[in-house]
Amino acid sequence: MTAHAKGLKAAVISLAAFLLIIQIAVIAFNIRGALNGQTDFLNSYSAAQEIRAGDGHQLYTLDDKKALADERLDSQVPTAPFDRLSYEAILYVPFSFFRYQNAYWIFIAVNLALIALCIRMLQPYLSRLAQLWYWLPSAVFVCFLPVGLSLIAGHNSILVLTLMLASAVSFYQEHDFKAGIFLGMTLFRPEFAIPIALLFLFWRRWRIVTGFLAASAVCLAISAALTGLTGFELYLRNTFTWTTQFSPMAAPLNGAAHSTVIPNLWCLMVVVCHQFLSLNLLHAVTAASAFGLVIWAATRPPNFALGILIALLVSYHGSICDTVLLILPVAMVMDSRIGAVSGNQLLARNIVGVLFVAPALFFLLGWNYCLLALLILALLIPLRSTSSGPTPPQLLGAFWARRPQ
Repeated sequence: MTAHAKGLKAAVISLAAFLLIIQIAVIAFNIRGALNGQTDFLNSYSAAQEIRAGDGHQLYTLDDKKALADERLDSQVPTAPFDRLSYEAILYVPFSFFRYQNAYWIFIAVNLALIALCIRMLQPYLSRLAQLWYWLPSAVFVCFLPVGLSLIAGHNSILVLTLMLASAVSFYQEHDFKAGIFLGMTLFRPEFAIPIALLFLFWRRWRIVTGFLAASAVCLAISAALTGLTGFELYLRNTFTWTTQFSPMAAPLNGAAHSTVIPNLWCLMVVVCHQFLSLNLLHAVTAASAFGLVIWAATRPPNFALGILIALLVSYHGSICDTVLLILPVAMVMDSRIGAVSGNQLLARNIVGVLFVAPALFFLLGWNYCLLALLILALLIPLRSTSSGPTPPQLLGAFWARRPQ
């Protein structure tokens, strides 16, 4: 190992240790509130209770029973109406047989297992990171702050990440229909699933689109059966209301790094332009920017990592937990440019390095997470001409041997 590689390895290990300490501290400081119901998991747990009780038609209403959620909670925390397709709530039904606190710990254990699965799926594509430091592919997951935030919040973003990675790996291995199936299974987060599916439609990857439509049809049918047509119609109305109830003061520039903020185009426009543009003009400028980004991405070579970046930027709602999806593009770019010493490859490595560390720094400094959108936009540059992705794992050795240093 050269002196440069040894120095880089030492810097990477030190940085990983620093980020891991922050990760552990965030979890430790928030665990008490989580056990008292201050989590996204409470909403899903409550929805699963209603599904199990046969009250699926009330899933999208807020009543006294939902406000209690679990009478055995130490402090009652009102929950909002369930805001996702009801088929997702089926996954939480097994947890609803347990007291909330026990169910929460079990859910954390399941999420840890999903993180381990994600590491296993992506590790064959991160050979250069593993050559630098054996544990680096795992550290990409374990040390990324949004993973810890999602874990402690009981958020569904780790499940979304697992399905997205399964879809991406299937895409990289040229199993397009399977990739579409996994992508369609994420329809409970349509703000991410639909933009990626649209890009594959523009890229003319018909088998992916077919798989997505097939899985989506099944998910929609299950949801309609659980809630009835009236409940399903209420979900659609609630979703439309959510997308039209933005406030230009939702994310002021001097605001703290709230976990409810997602670094998308809307958030960035609000931060930068809310003092100069009216709300209607903000909507128009954001919509035009999102449309332009999608069209630009449609002219690029098919690239799942690029699709994730575009989906995050054009999404209409979410939280910082959802930026766990950045793991795929960050890891891919970092792996392909880890040994860079100059030029555009070094610039790309520096961008993903800053993007990986930035959530923890923003958390410590109290900066607004919306500003992460600037780094995501910058990351589009090294992905603009990237092809469909890495070759299947069995061909990685020959692939990297052909790569220019």
